[in-house]
Amino acid sequence: MRSPQLLALVLTLAFLLGATAGILWDQLWQPPYVSKEAPAMPVDQPEKARIQRDTEIVRRITYVEGSCRQTLEDVGRAPADWIGWTREDLEQFQPDAVIEEFSPQRVVLHRQAPGCPYRGRTLLLRQGRVGVYYGTPNDLGPLMRETDITADMLKPEDRARLEEGVTVLDDEEVEKLLEGLKE
Repeated sequence: MRSPQLLALVLTLAFLLGATAGILWDQLWQPPYVSKEAPAMPVDQPEKARIQRDTEIVRRITYVEGSCRQTLEDVGRAPADWIGWTREDLEQFQPDAVIEEFSPQRVVLHRQAPGCPYRGRTLLLRQGRVGVYYGTPNDLGPLMRETDITADMLKPEDRARLEEGVTVLDDEEVEKLLEGLKE
């Protein structure tokens, strides 16, 4: 009778050992991509922010001609082809712009441009002197330069015109007009 009991004991031990070995084997060699729950995102590597459909896009351009130094700002929504872009994507697409802010809610791009956004130049008599301004009398920009031409040096008809503002297209015309005023 000992033999059947011993045999049952050996078989039971073999079964338990086999089951334990099988469980350990599965745990040790389970492929890393098999997981019951998603691994936690490492704290030092947050998910990259991406532009979304409702992301506010702010484009700033600072014009750097002489004393103009005007900054214009345009605010709108993300263009369709920008949706899903990361900061790195935008840096590649807009290499001349500085990204001042980047989040799914708001992106601010800032770049510098030559010239001045104002069309034309206006010669205007202010505070007794002729000044040259960027823009037109209806959209007068900053003072481009002040001249040494005073009100008492002007003919009455020139003075009347300059009090209202005389608009020319470019700097070459400004120089011609100033020379004519000095005669």
